[in-house]
Amino acid sequence: PQRTGYQVILAVWDVADTPMSFYNVIDVQMQAAGPVQPVVWQDVGDLYTERQLQVGDKVMTRVFSAQGEISALNQQLVINSVEEGEPTRWPGLLAAAVKQAQSQYQIGVLQQDQQIKVQPGKNEIYASSDSGISRVEIQHEQSPPPLPHFAVQGVERKYQLDGKPLEMKMMVDIGAAARLNVSLNQGDQ
Repeated sequence: PQRTGYQVILAVWDVADTPMSFYNVIDVQMQAAGPVQPVVWQDVGDLYTERQLQVGDKVMTRVFSAQGEISALNQQLVINSVEEGEPTRWPGLLAAAVKQAQSQYQIGVLQQDQQIKVQPGKNEIYASSDSGISRVEIQHEQSPPPLPHFAVQGVERKYQLDGKPLEMKMMVDIGAAARLNVSLNQGDQ
């Protein structure tokens, strides 16, 4: 079609003998016919790399135009190991994920040859000048802490109350600081 710049293409596949449909959306950057113009990068955000991330944490880009967030361009990285959470490692992983999935913006330091490479320390977020992107933010989401291990041993399923003092002995194993409350329910007298 006679279009240029950032466009969204929606593909719909209707299954002929059922009421079901499948949908797929892709982002494209269309250029007019002729020689390919070099990309002109503009600074639209910063990535600071000092933060240590934990296994299960997420770091994501949030992409905005003048009209609001462009969620289709957002990218997310889940930290799967201690090594991936290192401040010297996860920024490169996020930058690689963005570079693989997006062409409208990149993360790193702009080199003289117009290539963008991730460096230790502060990196910039660049968007192509014709992408419509006005800013990109980095968001971190911490994974919930794991539940502590908890085990109780030595408790009988049933105790007979016969008027004498009842002695209950148990072993409690818990993987965190805790306060333990024990109560006796007197169902069926």
